[in-house]
Amino acid sequence: RLKEMREEFVKQNGQPAAAAKSAEEWETSIDAMIGGFVKKLGDPHTTYMNREAAKNHWEQMKGSFVGIGASVEKVAEGVKLSIVFPGSPAEKAGLVDGDVVTDVDGVATKGQDIQAVIGRMRGPSGTLVKVRVMRLGRPVTIMRGAIVTPDLFGKMAAPGIGYVYFSQFGCATKDPASCTDARLFAKVDELKAAGATKLILDLRGNGGGLLSVAQSIGSEFLKDKDVITMT
Repeated sequence: RLKEMREEFVKQNGQPAAAAKSAEEWETSIDAMIGGFVKKLGDPHTTYMNREAAKNHWEQMKGSFVGIGASVEKVAEGVKLSIVFPGSPAEKAGLVDGDVVTDVDGVATKGQDIQAVIGRMRGPSGTLVKVRVMRLGRPVTIMRGAIVTPDLFGKMAAPGIGYVYFSQFGCATKDPASCTDARLFAKVDELKAAGATKLILDLRGNGGGLLSVAQSIGSEFLKDKDVITMT
């Protein structure tokens, strides 16, 4: 429907020489209209993505992209690296979970659209990006690289405390061993063997997945007949 409306808008408002400009104005207007409508909903779990944001989202969903290798979130000071992926260019440059980036290549991140900030962090593999980190009080130069988003990893967060992150409740193949629950339980066993007596499960950015896998994981940490969720 929007495509048809756009074509009619261009037809009525743009002669051939001005068609491209007219199409661009339409795109901007639609983004503003839908973005404003979604914002009025007041639902923190509902957002509108324009073309560029949607492209970045699907790249991440595919599990690979070119960038610094971190999950980011908006904060008052700019953007925070909520999760720095193991082995990523960001980790190799000395960045850690929780670092706040206040500018990217000299452009302040405070008050900026998070997708625009992500766009500046990304770029061709092998190119350099300079980010200013609040904790360090200075810029850090990072060489961008191809990032394969880890869907599950674990480590000892502190003496006696294990940490596991997983990005979905899924199965890569029909083999039960490929499912998130089986891999999570194996990782927990590793951490227990390393001395963990407590456990942090990190589900930030987890988009969901198979109910059966979520139920399997939940059953390991909840008593029988406990309610996992209610809508």
